[in-house]
Amino acid sequence: MERLDDYSIRKITSKQDFEKGIDIRVQVFVEEQNCPPDTEPDAHDDHCIHFLAYHNSTPVATARLLPLPQHTGHYKRGKPGRICVLKQYRSKGLGSRLLGALEDEALEIGLEELEIHAQCDKVSFYERHGYNRVDDKTFLEDGILHCVMIKILL
Repeated sequence: MERLDDYSIRKITSKQDFEKGIDIRVQVFVEEQNCPPDTEPDAHDDHCIHFLAYHNSTPVATARLLPLPQHTGHYKRGKPGRICVLKQYRSKGLGSRLLGALEDEALEIGLEELEIHAQCDKVSFYERHGYNRVDDKTFLEDGILHCVMIKILL
């Protein structure tokens, strides 16, 4: 029987772990959701803080946080993204734990607000975690309908 402590979340610190995260993103976004293959990795990855979730020693989920520079040069807003869990590990709370890790990291580096481009069918997940839609507008990103959601951290 699986236990919650069979899972761990770690900040990515090596190229090897970064590539494991990209493998997960390709499986979920490119193969499963039919996003264009040239979106993984993308130009933002070098500026992000990345995380991997493990089941024992197997990487099973990933996410990233992009601190967004303001006109003053200070980073007060961030953008969580590329949050994905391999199909066989969903409904185990990993998405929530990854989002929590991103929010903890955001607070640690002094961010005050997070803005996410949420897939429209995932809006209720983000609402349960304190995110609110900015408006009723939707847009296509990588061929999937999205909306903008915000969470104030402070």
